Amino acid sequence: MSRGKGRRPKKTGLRILTFRDARWCWPLLIASVAVPVIVTVFFWYQAGFETPMPKEVFDTVTGHPLVFPVFVGLVAASSLIRFYSFPVETRNRETIRRTPILIFMGVGVAVVTAALLWWQDPGVSARTMISEIVNKPFIIGSVVGLAVGGVSLIFLLSPKEDQTRSVRVALTMLAAFLVFGGPTYLLYVLQRTDAPYYLIAPLGLASFVAGVIILARQIGEERKD
Repeated sequence: MSRGKGRRPKKTGLRILTFRDARWCWPLLIASVAVPVIVTVFFWYQAGFETPMPKEVFDTVTGHPLVFPVFVGLVAASSLIRFYSFPVETRNRETIRRTPILIFMGVGVAVVTAALLWWQDPGVSARTMISEIVNKPFIIGSVVGLAVGGVSLIFLLSPKEDQTRSVRVALTMLAAFLVFGGPTYLLYVLQRTDAPYYLIAPLGLASFVAGVIILARQIGEERKD
């Protein structure tokens, strides 16, 4: 009789959920989109379906303390269910393949909000749109939370080689912004805040120098490799 008979298969790791539980992933994701839509239609209905949508409806929905937290919560629950439904050996790879959905949903919140603002006033400027989005804590929280959360998940679950490559790319982009954007856009923003000139000029110079140093270090590390 073989010694191997009757033995239980060796466990490769703890699985909180099974593939059968993953069936709840997409219904939760669909529900997350349906919640803000239903709430918007409800308040729009109370306003008599005026066209374009009244700003009061827009402000009520985007400023409601439950709409976007529920939206983000359902998206997060959907992601967690899918993550823990995968076997441990394929969990990271399969999660990374689906994580861009979080990023697209975060960007989608900003795009839909901008579209509603433009519908209310086709002559609205891009600066006004950005200001409206930034001044709505639930909207900007959803946008930043989902987008940054998705990017962070992709980074943390990637192999170390990909993480190192991503850090180098990010530092190179940061260096380029500090070199070219620091002395221009940064100075423009500081001027708009009425910051004293004796502070603006040194910050612009410091931004340029920091960008050159970071860029030089990245080039040096690439040559070493």
